[in-house]
Amino acid sequence: MIRLSHYTKVETTFDDRDCLVDALKQIGMKGVETFDKPQPLNGFYSSDRQAAEVIIRRQHLGTLGDLGFRRTNRGKFELVVDDMDQRSHFDGKWLSNLKREYGRSVVLSFAEREGYEVVSSTTKSQVLRITMRRSV
Repeated sequence: MIRLSHYTKVETTFDDRDCLVDALKQIGMKGVETFDKPQPLNGFYSSDRQAAEVIIRRQHLGTLGDLGFRRTNRGKFELVVDDMDQRSHFDGKWLSNLKREYGRSVVLSFAEREGYEVVSSTTKSQVLRITMRRSV
């Protein structure tokens, strides 16, 4: 029996597309594409057609299928990934790194919007520490 791949969906707490794109780039993802309307993902032997608003094509990843993030009706993005790729490339460690960088991006976006100066930003033992100040 030949096992066909299919897309798996993973819920996230990501709700800001710009911060998600920034986080993906910070963890080394190349060729990140964004769309206002969901676009088709290309999978490997997959009849499970999926679409997403944030896409990294497989040629940039060296994977079987495209990686995507689709906005749900609750306003959060869910990860849409080929199940074989998830096991070999986009596991819990990868998602933890993305979550950390997403959090960093959200804080830095807030700091810029609210007039804070980022004094320092360090990562130690998977803990992100950002120090900010604002002149009054």
